[in-house]
Amino acid sequence: MIRVSALLTVFIIMAAASAVTFEETEVPFSLTYNDGKLYVGYERGNLRVFDAESLELLQAIDTDQRGIWTVRADEQNVYFGTSRNKANSMKKNGEMISSAEHSGYVNDMFLKDDILYTCSRNEVKMYLTPELELLGSTNNSGFCKSIRVDDRYIYAPTNTTGIGIWDRKTLSKVTEIDAHESIVPSIWDDERNIYSASDDGTIKVWSKKDFSLQATVRDAPNPWSLQGDENFLYATSGGEILIITKGNWEKAATLNTGSVWAYQIEVTGDAFYSVGDDGTVKKWDKGTFQNTATSDIFTYTIEVRDRFEGYRLFFYALLVVGIVGYAWSHYKEKKKPK
Repeated sequence: MIRVSALLTVFIIMAAASAVTFEETEVPFSLTYNDGKLYVGYERGNLRVFDAESLELLQAIDTDQRGIWTVRADEQNVYFGTSRNKANSMKKNGEMISSAEHSGYVNDMFLKDDILYTCSRNEVKMYLTPELELLGSTNNSGFCKSIRVDDRYIYAPTNTTGIGIWDRKTLSKVTEIDAHESIVPSIWDDERNIYSASDDGTIKVWSKKDFSLQATVRDAPNPWSLQGDENFLYATSGGEILIITKGNWEKAATLNTGSVWAYQIEVTGDAFYSVGDDGTVKKWDKGTFQNTATSDIFTYTIEVRDRFEGYRLFFYALLVVGIVGYAWSHYKEKKKPK
């Protein structure tokens, strides 16, 4: 009887283990603003479109890819880079236009004058949109997470801790700034300066005239995304947003996003937006620094992998043999002469 009970226990454990499922939060990685809408890329390849005012979901597109690390949009099309080493162009109705292979994750993109500039592990490329016809490429050694472009130059992290500067038309390297002591996850620029955020805990300001250091902001740990406007710099730092006043380079505010990691930030006219690992898109008012809208959280179901697959029939057969054996021994016991 003990043997049969043991086999029944094994059977119950196997059946229970094969049926376990979990609800997981889908994490948004990237976002961009265009014409009153936010385009948000998620970890499982979903691209969701929200009303920028209310953060009401307007459209959801399954791109059949994974890890949308960066997204950009123009009047007609959306462009996104993924962890499948591709830059993609797509009509706003969800119809794919083209894809372009890269040597690693496509971490960031920049749109300027119908040209898409992409940044992956060790290369910077430029494409004519929307068909993604390759116009040129250049090697970029090190960790390239961010890219910016102005009328003359392309700026991107290079050699892990530096900032590479290339001629926008010829892609020839102009110079390289020895910027930080650790990885540079994000850069941003305006008319006068280049701004770099590093894992060494600093944000630095560099002049576009001679690429000299103008200022250093300290106590900015784990930055992931950096943007700005005419008055402030906005930087994600772990689960917080640091707001730094331009000019005196002092912190104006520190905002808690509710995430362990706030991945990207997008700055528009009177608001800025953040996405993080709590699964939300958040809207913040520039005047009050208050959270004024939050998106819904989206989930997906995962099933525990059946670790007994391949052994199940064996256990079923063993169970049957055990039951039959027990029945036979019980029958023989009854037939014994008393």
